[in-house]
Amino acid sequence: MTETPKIFLTGAAHEHRTLVPLDRHLRAHGVWTAFDTEREVVDDILAEPTLQDLGACDAAVVVDTPSAGADEVVRAHIRTAVSFGKPVWRYEPGAPGAIDRLLAKCYGTGPVPGRRPPTHLAVVPGSWRVCGDDDPGVFDLDLGADDTVTGRCTAFGVTGRVTGRWSFDAGQEDVTLTLEVTTGLVPQPAVLELHVIGHSDEAILAEEAHGLAIRRVYTLSRRSS
Repeated sequence: MTETPKIFLTGAAHEHRTLVPLDRHLRAHGVWTAFDTEREVVDDILAEPTLQDLGACDAAVVVDTPSAGADEVVRAHIRTAVSFGKPVWRYEPGAPGAIDRLLAKCYGTGPVPGRRPPTHLAVVPGSWRVCGDDDPGVFDLDLGADDTVTGRCTAFGVTGRVTGRWSFDAGQEDVTLTLEVTTGLVPQPAVLELHVIGHSDEAILAEEAHGLAIRRVYTLSRRSS
């Protein structure tokens, strides 16, 4: 297993209540995770980002419930992971010690690290600039106290109007930006799920919370209104 384990998580469509705490626990101990947010299978082929994450993972973990075995998308995840030569592990929610055994599998013969210490940094309402280290888009956003987002995004010399919503989970130190960027007639969705990892000068550094094939680091800096 790699120094930073990379785990693809899958389960039946209604297993959100199990996948979210499992994901959070794994990430708190340094594991990189990914989900299939699209849950699309066309001609037995998954969406390209999901294929990339399955190709990059060290193992696929299935939330082992009766409904998972009948779920077409879960079966596609398992089939694709096996075709890539990846191990498929079963996670039985609620079984005593299941999550500790899973963490031990993730780290193999190495020690399981303790929980990641908090940074005590926070994203608060106000005006922010958000830009990634490998992302052509620069977002100048106004984060409202009512969780709304307005602003603009500039990429490749083109500027679009941004609307949407945002949230900051102080316990997890996760910030989520669910945006729509309009440069023409049809708004385009843009979702950033970021985890705060530290700071540089007066800016907050945050990495993508999920994803195995590509994981960018973003800079969030306050700007004058």
